[in-house]
Amino acid sequence: MCKTRKCPAITVGIFSVLTLLLGIAMIVLSIRFTTSNFSKDVKALGNYQSMAFYMLLAGAITAVLTGICGIILCAKRFPIICNIAVGFFFLCGFLLLFVNGLAIAAVSNTKIETLNAFCQAPADNQGFIVKKIRDVIDEVDTSIGGIVSQLMCSSTCPCTPNSNQTQWTNLDRATLDSHNRTLAWKFDGANSTSFNTFTACWDSVLAGNSTIVDKTDVKQYQAVAEESAFKTGVKFIKFFESQFKCSGLCRSSLFYWSRNVSDGRPVVTCMQYLKDAISSNLTYLGIVSIVAGLLTFFSFLVQYCLWKKYDD
Repeated sequence: MCKTRKCPAITVGIFSVLTLLLGIAMIVLSIRFTTSNFSKDVKALGNYQSMAFYMLLAGAITAVLTGICGIILCAKRFPIICNIAVGFFFLCGFLLLFVNGLAIAAVSNTKIETLNAFCQAPADNQGFIVKKIRDVIDEVDTSIGGIVSQLMCSSTCPCTPNSNQTQWTNLDRATLDSHNRTLAWKFDGANSTSFNTFTACWDSVLAGNSTIVDKTDVKQYQAVAEESAFKTGVKFIKFFESQFKCSGLCRSSLFYWSRNVSDGRPVVTCMQYLKDAISSNLTYLGIVSIVAGLLTFFSFLVQYCLWKKYDD
């Protein structure tokens, strides 16, 4: 084995060229993910979306640098210390690319049963990243979902009568209590200020146009509406409501935020649709990252043959 330097050099060179090409592909896919309609519409997630992009880009750049180092290494002889340094870099590159690819693949192929279990699991004793995700979910489901469930089709936000209104008026007390709904229903066709969407009512309340909400409550609602996390959640849920006719992430609210009340009560959460949207944007990136990681590992193994002194 390794009788001449040419054989391992060619092998490392081929693996390195392929890794370099995959790294370039990863950069393209990372940029495509960031500039996709999905990412643009949910960049309401702010730092989370940016953090995901930089993590993907870091993996892509690692693949590119690994490929370049491999090509240089096989092109000419270097002192053994350089070979050792490149070998260590290959190993680190393999770990980063392979683990990164596996993580992306795991997220992309998460089953709905796993998502449901995640939603039902207690939030205590969870890692930093998981806790951050739960914070976003709580903001969408509790803060945003709570407001629309409590105010829509009440004296604050009277609704235009529609054929689906019994979906709310026939709800039992236990269901209403689970959404903190205490206000009486109001479907008033005679009211000139009745609303078809909660968005319209919410904008009216924030503008101080409501004759029902006093100024103190208006100021409180305005303060809530200006919170960064709240703005994030509203943009997020508006996007998924418009695309998939869903509500909330782990639990749907009593009403949609932006859809017409004539669409009826929400019954489907957006968690599965979120997972599907992520999968469609990241599946190929995960596959490319895994393959690049494996090629880097093979380069790591073969480059040991370049340490040997050859007569050729």
